Amino acid sequence: MTLKLKAHILCQSDFHIGAGTGVGAVADSVVMRSQNGVPIIPGSTIKGLARDAVLRLPEMLRSEKLVNQLFGIAGHNEGVIRFGNAEPAKQWLQPAVHGRSAIDRTTGRAMDKALFRMEDAAACLMISNITSTRPLQDDELVILISALRRIEHIGGQRRRGKGHVTIKVEIKSGPENWIGVEVPGNANKFEQAFRRFGKDAASSTQNVVQGGAIKARSNNAEARTGQETVMWCLAHADSPLVLSAIPEAGSATQSLDFISGTRLRGGIASALLGNGWSADEPVFQEVFVQEKVQFGPLYPSKDWKQGRSFPIVAPASLLTCKYNPGLKGRDTHGTHDAMRSEEFLNSCSVEGCSASLSPLGGFLQAERQALNTVLTRVSTRFGYAAHVSIDHETQRAREGLLFSNEQLGQGTWFAGYIWGNQELLEAIRQSLKGLSVTIGKARTRGNGSVTVIFSDPSATGKKHHNTYPGLLPASYTWLNCEEYFELMLYSDLIALDPLLRPITHLDGTALWTLLNGNGTTPFELDRGYTGSREISGYNGVPGRPRTIDVAMLAGSVLRYRWTDSSRKEEARNLLEAATKKGLGLRKGEGFGRIILDLSNLGNSRSLSAQNDNSFPLEVVQPSVPPVSIVQNPKRSAPHSRPIKEMNGVPLSDREGLARMCWEIEQSEEPAKELKQIIEARKSRYKSESGTDKFLERLSKMETVIEVKEQLRVCAIELIATAANERGSRNVHEVD
Repeated sequence: MTLKLKAHILCQSDFHIGAGTGVGAVADSVVMRSQNGVPIIPGSTIKGLARDAVLRLPEMLRSEKLVNQLFGIAGHNEGVIRFGNAEPAKQWLQPAVHGRSAIDRTTGRAMDKALFRMEDAAACLMISNITSTRPLQDDELVILISALRRIEHIGGQRRRGKGHVTIKVEIKSGPENWIGVEVPGNANKFEQAFRRFGKDAASSTQNVVQGGAIKARSNNAEARTGQETVMWCLAHADSPLVLSAIPEAGSATQSLDFISGTRLRGGIASALLGNGWSADEPVFQEVFVQEKVQFGPLYPSKDWKQGRSFPIVAPASLLTCKYNPGLKGRDTHGTHDAMRSEEFLNSCSVEGCSASLSPLGGFLQAERQALNTVLTRVSTRFGYAAHVSIDHETQRAREGLLFSNEQLGQGTWFAGYIWGNQELLEAIRQSLKGLSVTIGKARTRGNGSVTVIFSDPSATGKKHHNTYPGLLPASYTWLNCEEYFELMLYSDLIALDPLLRPITHLDGTALWTLLNGNGTTPFELDRGYTGSREISGYNGVPGRPRTIDVAMLAGSVLRYRWTDSSRKEEARNLLEAATKKGLGLRKGEGFGRIILDLSNLGNSRSLSAQNDNSFPLEVVQPSVPPVSIVQNPKRSAPHSRPIKEMNGVPLSDREGLARMCWEIEQSEEPAKELKQIIEARKSRYKSESGTDKFLERLSKMETVIEVKEQLRVCAIELIATAANERGSRNVHEVD
């Protein structure tokens, strides 16, 4: 069983882990925060301090081979340990700003223009979840726990009394005889392994024994009888994601706004290898080498709840006003579908606006509102994280080595599909239960942790489209036009022509060649809106970058005119086969998926239409289990009023309500607790306040995830508002 370890980091003094930015005249350096505004200790900081602590361990524990296996080697392997960001366990106070100045050594006085204001996070208990990609031996656990226990200071200003910490280690899952071990605490198992390691250090170099294989899967490819099918694939970002978009240039890394099939496939393969699968067994070869399973891209989705459709890349033919972009609304001028319009518009047709048009871009998703299903855009949250390289001799940042990563926000939902043999899909789903998949960059630094959920559409008991359930209706038909047919790329397309040149313009001849058609082409390109991009990557097996491929962009839309009506049936069969298998190269990574005649996306997309939001798709209801993101501490009795003080420190009304929301958000049944609080408040107060109405509205939300998200957002906004008010008062007093 893979390791799940919880590090309780007790900060005994204020600490400062800089985010690399300031806030105008308020502070020159602010502390690192999560996407939710909570002070954090980055996983990269914990990993770096733990590896540095190994150098201070007793000589008998300094097994270079084991240390490299655990922590990795720069430029060669990333190690098997994943260090999650540490966040406050329960109670935390808003960071405070403190000033300091530089001293002139000759005069002993403060230097002129050398006043610095730094934000410090208050002392509190922080929790970091640490996992491994494979089962660990006793010797490896001894090194990891010993290194964590050796960490005594974190962050900057350590020589000025800040950042003093002690770490308690608790093993939640792992080797059977290690579960429940706490150091310090019931550390008998750790002490025994520590002494044994000292007596026989050579035993620590034995090969790691992989866990037992899943008995449910069959390695006999010839006996496989499952039919070709599709499964929904949902993913939840349990930590920020760094999905590099281009090869690194300089110190900044840009991130994609979706999970590519390549990254999903690699992350799942790594998780399965750590859970008992072997790269040599036939079932693994079928899935990941012979590409009998295709892993499609996962596009950002709205917070998942019952009744939502699946997202799709906005068609390239959708144009919108440059200065008031977006689907039709009060502050937007809507969209124009250039593919379906007989008259091409060069500028916005809304009265009084003559701005030029530009592609809408982004992602679209259907959402049920009241009795209608409307088309909405899906927005993604990005953030930046900075880290430095530390000089081991001086314990300070190396000059000129500041790196920054663009990150997709924690809590983002993604949705897509995987296609393949039914037995293989079921084997993957059963093996992934309870596992966390890691994808993207900076995985060992607390980024890239994703919960992946597979769901069988047939389990809903409803009819569904056999290739794109949730996106296309079960009654979907195509080729209903006698003169034309349309093709849209659901994912990027990588293809080569007979001269091995990348295809970036899919004319009739190129499409017919990719379909393996015989004879002359029965259609020709009539109109198209396309784009292209370079796709790069890194192959972890040989440890080398992948060859850069040029691909046509997902969302490209093309319309073809029939030139030989007598061969429609032949072309129809080939096109239908392509919708099930894809076109071009690297189909196992989800490239080359197409959709034919997606007329549902274009019936009412016009700048002049009154019902621009109409989106007549069949709405499906996949069964999605809830995802537990926060470890839930033991709960106390519900509050009948906002908390007025904490640790003896008075809180404002906003801070008190924020604290109540934050505590409810960490409970297992937030809606149930909200109802208890509402009843307690009704019995105490005669009149109903705005707080009561807000809590009652939250208690009626459909899913646990939705309630938690709203509570979290509310708590952050309340705390930020209270902090701004307090800061304004402080500035006024200083003036």
